[in-house]
Amino acid sequence: QGVYGNRFFGVTLNNGGDRVTSYINLNYSNNNGLEELSSSRLLRQDTTLFQSARTRRQSHQGFVGYGLSFDASERVNLSYDGRINGSLPNADTRNANLISTSLLQTISETDNLVDNDSRFLSIQQDLGFKLRLDTLGSEWDTKLGYSFNSNNTFQEYANIGLYPVFNTITGEGDNDQQRHFIQFQSDLSLKLPFSLTMETGVSASYQEYESDAGYFIL
Repeated sequence: QGVYGNRFFGVTLNNGGDRVTSYINLNYSNNNGLEELSSSRLLRQDTTLFQSARTRRQSHQGFVGYGLSFDASERVNLSYDGRINGSLPNADTRNANLISTSLLQTISETDNLVDNDSRFLSIQQDLGFKLRLDTLGSEWDTKLGYSFNSNNTFQEYANIGLYPVFNTITGEGDNDQQRHFIQFQSDLSLKLPFSLTMETGVSASYQEYESDAGYFIL
């Protein structure tokens, strides 16, 4: 149901010329949603489980994309493209459970609370070099790309027993992940007589991944 609202904003700018073209894209979104669930489950003829869950999800997300293309000569083209994407999602959940008899006598009552806070960042950078070898369409195309991703999630939770005995179990967890990725690719396409085309190339990639997690329970 539309209790909260979603907001979006974006701007795109393009600049074209004889030898130089450039662009930039800016986007921002703020999502805010609420989910409510109520249920009653008949465990036995005289016993019912009542559950109510309320989850609110919020996120701020931003994106920036930009690029530049330059014709150094009639045969050489240089290009650069970059993208930055970041988000701050959050989810807050409360789940209440009540077991009672047909006479409304409470047998058990518990509350479960979970709060997730996350941070995500992605950076992508690409360089390109293209050389036209002849007027038939032969070309040498080389690209070098680098990307960085970082994802962090922090969670807090509490399981609370309200009846018949009061007890509490609380805990938290922190999960950190990072990735560096480099890719190089070079392709050669040669137009030959008799409508033949020869294609060859080389590709290499390197990845470094780290993950660190810690959890605590009381």
